[in-house]
Amino acid sequence: MYLNVIDNFIDYNLLEKEKNIFLYKTPHIWGHSSKGGVKFYSTQIPPTSSFIDYIHKRINQEVLNLNTEITRSYINIQHREMEGEFHIDDGDLTALLMVTDTPNDKGGKFEYKWENNKLQSENFIQNRLILFQEIEHRGCAPTNGEPRITLALKLKFLKNEV
Repeated sequence: MYLNVIDNFIDYNLLEKEKNIFLYKTPHIWGHSSKGGVKFYSTQIPPTSSFIDYIHKRINQEVLNLNTEITRSYINIQHREMEGEFHIDDGDLTALLMVTDTPNDKGGKFEYKWENNKLQSENFIQNRLILFQEIEHRGCAPTNGEPRITLALKLKFLKNEV
């Protein structure tokens, strides 16, 4: 199990630009589900996009200090009452960037089960990066009118790095 939380991960102006692209110019595709149950919106983002490449390089160089490969990158979009289900991600490591504005009411938390299945949570804070591995987790629905958008990068450790 591994969890690392980093606030203010990227430049605020860059994040605001991408937030607006994700909110207003990126199609929100209905039907994604972590475990085949509750459905919400999700959209694949090409790992070759300059924004994804920038995030990936920062994670490799400034946080992990090793090389990884992106196996998938996408945004999750949740509205009120779209509670996520607890699940464990595929892949070696997940990088989750909280994209939309920090809610005033503390909605949209990232909940996870830590040692001895103890329930823990991280508040949804815009520009917070959560790196995690082998943790049962879920995204809680926002409780106000704004959607909760997170950017997920699924990372694979390169064999010569681990």
